[in-house]
Amino acid sequence: AGDNTPRRYYEQQVGQTMRRIDIAEPTVPIPRLPTPPSNGLGAEEDSLQNTKMLRPKPVYRDMAKYKKYAGKVMRFTAKWDSEKPEENCRTFIISFYPADDAVSIWETSGDGRNTGMASGKFLERTRLTKTGTHGSKLAYYKQSDFCVGATIVAFSRRFVLTTMDNFTARMIDMASDDTTATGEFMGSPSARLAMQVGEDERMALMESFILADRTKSGTISLEDVMEILAKHLHGFSDADVMALVDLGREHTRDFSGGIKYEKLYNRVFETLHSSNDAPSSFPPS
Repeated sequence: AGDNTPRRYYEQQVGQTMRRIDIAEPTVPIPRLPTPPSNGLGAEEDSLQNTKMLRPKPVYRDMAKYKKYAGKVMRFTAKWDSEKPEENCRTFIISFYPADDAVSIWETSGDGRNTGMASGKFLERTRLTKTGTHGSKLAYYKQSDFCVGATIVAFSRRFVLTTMDNFTARMIDMASDDTTATGEFMGSPSARLAMQVGEDERMALMESFILADRTKSGTISLEDVMEILAKHLHGFSDADVMALVDLGREHTRDFSGGIKYEKLYNRVFETLHSSNDAPSSFPPS
């Protein structure tokens, strides 16, 4: 770069206008080596620190969160999600520690039958990574991933959460109140579900409930309800799902796992009955 004096001198001596020459070099992206996989020794996030700096520092811990949830445990009963029918009777207690997002699993004696498996500790307390996450995209299970009906994968083994204890229910209720206070709650879960289910899908939804009731008792399992409603629950929080489940229970503290589907259906679509968009009750089976 320079002033206009050389340009004027060049024009006087040569008779031509000095043209600007672009000497800027194109920006070349800096290549980044892929994050090496963990060797399985120690926590994966600790191993990841060794790839970022020569003198690795301890992984950041959220001490405010630890102090808030220290000593608190969320407990769920779960069943083994397996294609083998002889393993379906195996039951577990899954404990989630919100202070550090750790998980432990304890196998119980099942439904009373001889499962051939000894009850006791199944998984030591540890943080569980989500399937398909590693390296710089490492993700752990957190509190929002735990709700009745959710599926937890622990080292390729799938567990379906079926019930929870009273303390866990209170924690979820408090989380729901916090969400409401921040203004993130828009409309009741039942009204939002009714809006998401199209008019032509309501009859199919009703028929799915009836087909799932093999004993014609008017009650189906929570797992069947979650499977039927799964495709309509996008955008629903854990608290929203629990509110929907409560609509089909005998009372709000009934954690038996049985859901009265006719009561659930009528409570969800009761706001639409006046316009005849949905039948007010199930037809006699």
